[in-house]
Amino acid sequence: MKRNLMYLLVAIFSFNFISCNSKEDKREVTVIKVDEAKTILAEDPNVIILDVRTPEEFQEGHIEGAVLINFFDDNFEQQVAMLDKDKPVVIYCRSGNRSNKAGKILTDLGFSEIYDMEDGYVGWE
Repeated sequence: MKRNLMYLLVAIFSFNFISCNSKEDKREVTVIKVDEAKTILAEDPNVIILDVRTPEEFQEGHIEGAVLINFFDDNFEQQVAMLDKDKPVVIYCRSGNRSNKAGKILTDLGFSEIYDMEDGYVGWE
């Protein structure tokens, strides 16, 4: 009887460990087109619009309501970690390279819903 109980407890703990890990593994960045980004932003006012370009690029033009966090800042990861991880995030840069890298950082930080605008601000214009 004790042996069966021990096997049952091991099975339960193993299942819980696997379940927790598989949830983390499913977290990923969804690459979207500009039209999809516009739809997401229009439908959900809680979306964080994250611009990862430089301040100079931001001043030349940006999406209304965007939060600027320069990808090249030494403390980029710490600044991004202060955002609400439970809100959807649409990330963009100039053309898609920095936002792709930023998306991976947000994934590692535990953000739940991340969208990378494929063509960046160039595509938005």
